[in-house]
Amino acid sequence: MSAPLSATFGGVAFPLAPQSTGDALLHVADPALEALLAFLRFFLNADMDTALPDALAAASPVVSQNVMGAYTTDPGVETIRPEQVQFPAFFIWRKSATYAETMMNQPRRTSVCGWMYIPPVMTFEQAEKYSHICNAVELSLGRAVSYGYHPDYNGGQPLTSGITSLRLLSATREIHPGGDLSSFYAVGGDLEVVEDVGENLEDFPPLDAIDYDIGVGNATEILPGVVQADSTVPAEDG
Repeated sequence: MSAPLSATFGGVAFPLAPQSTGDALLHVADPALEALLAFLRFFLNADMDTALPDALAAASPVVSQNVMGAYTTDPGVETIRPEQVQFPAFFIWRKSATYAETMMNQPRRTSVCGWMYIPPVMTFEQAEKYSHICNAVELSLGRAVSYGYHPDYNGGQPLTSGITSLRLLSATREIHPGGDLSSFYAVGGDLEVVEDVGENLEDFPPLDAIDYDIGVGNATEILPGVVQADSTVPAEDG
């Protein structure tokens, strides 16, 4: 059996590195999503400062950050239960992707990612006091994708990992049931993520070129009316 063809495509190194039992695959299988999740989580926490943690100081369990848990799974799937999640929770997950060739070996992928921010479960009285944080989250997320960097994150370097542009597509208020007398008041929507997923060809073997001629016969049989180039006239640039 021949050795695997190794290359880097879309920030992913193939073949994937061996993993230990129980390891998360996000780092090796989707480094761009990992970087985006970390950046947005930092931006939301920095933008909203201590407003929500201060307001929920007496909450149980304690809310010490605006984003306590960050996840890459669709929160709408039936396998997720509230007791498995740390709230306030931020979710971002891939939904779809389209590809467009800009030039040879430099394709771009345009992905639609779902996102959702879910504060802790609230009664109506609590929601009247605290659920309005969802509006601030929506606007903060818009700031994050517009700027693409934060001066206090990663030395102020722009978000990279193959991501070339971000756009907030939509934001919608939602209510998730959390019991008979309480609900999760959430905000979520879609993000557009444009990635440069060009191939790294360093590990590919050299290409053997083949010389060939294209013609319509010998010099005495060229079809009439065919435009022919005069090789005695020098070519011009431009």
